Amino acid sequence: MLRIHTGFLGILASCTIAFSAPIPAHAADERYILDITTPQAFPNVHFTDLSGKPLSLDESRGKLTIVHFWATWCAPCVDELPELDEIQKKYEVVGLKVISISLDGIKNKDKVENFIKANKIGSLKPYFDDNATDAFKASHAKGMPTSFFIDSSGNRIAISEGKLDWLDAKTAGFLEFNLYKK
Repeated sequence: MLRIHTGFLGILASCTIAFSAPIPAHAADERYILDITTPQAFPNVHFTDLSGKPLSLDESRGKLTIVHFWATWCAPCVDELPELDEIQKKYEVVGLKVISISLDGIKNKDKVENFIKANKIGSLKPYFDDNATDAFKASHAKGMPTSFFIDSSGNRIAISEGKLDWLDAKTAGFLEFNLYKK
């Protein structure tokens, strides 16, 4: 009988240790990690600028391009957009292009412009999905915010689904590695 209790207590202790592990930092503050993926061709998504001029990813590429889907009514999007603006400002001189596509729709361009001004977003240019969600669907995004990291060859090399900590050292390291490599 003693062996059964000892064995049971060992199993109970193992379960307690396993289930009381600390919560990962990104889960504690509702941030998600950057998922580095095997390079895979990314579709040539189409979008418009504030004036309604049609643009495409192919004509907007840099050394590293981030295609970022967001909306003014998406709370995590609103939280992370100022950080993404800082990233664009910091790395645009070395070739980073951030294409921030609002899913608010071109009909709400005044709302988006007011949001950009109110939040002091100075480096990101707002773009819009051509036909409500065509670019979003073509990219196979599952929710917002979602960011796709596209190399100069047009391959997706990473994805972030959810609010990313743009100012984290690991995120900066990934960006710098891909911007400065030859």
